[in-house]
Amino acid sequence: MHEIDTVEVRSRQRKQLTWDEWDTLDTLKKQAKDNEHVPMGSPENALKRAVEHIFERESVVKGHKILAEALNRQLGFINLDDLRGCMERAKKSIVQLTRDINPDIS
Repeated sequence: MHEIDTVEVRSRQRKQLTWDEWDTLDTLKKQAKDNEHVPMGSPENALKRAVEHIFERESVVKGHKILAEALNRQLGFINLDDLRGCMERAKKSIVQLTRDINPDIS
């Protein structure tokens, strides 16, 4: 498809969408805009992105792995104490199977 540009590709793709698919696409766009209120460098954003990334690949993880992923994604923009506080507040939406033996590294 070297003979057409990106605009033409998108136009052709959009013409193939059903009304239900358009509604779904519109809903996804609105959800993405709703999530924009969480600023870059916020512990909430870092935690959300880390959880999404890790749980795409695993179903059970240790807390320190989530913290490490969040810190790596936002290196220099957030600190560990703020991230731990955010994680503590988020525990109501995380199923915790056991308590960490050493809570200083969870």
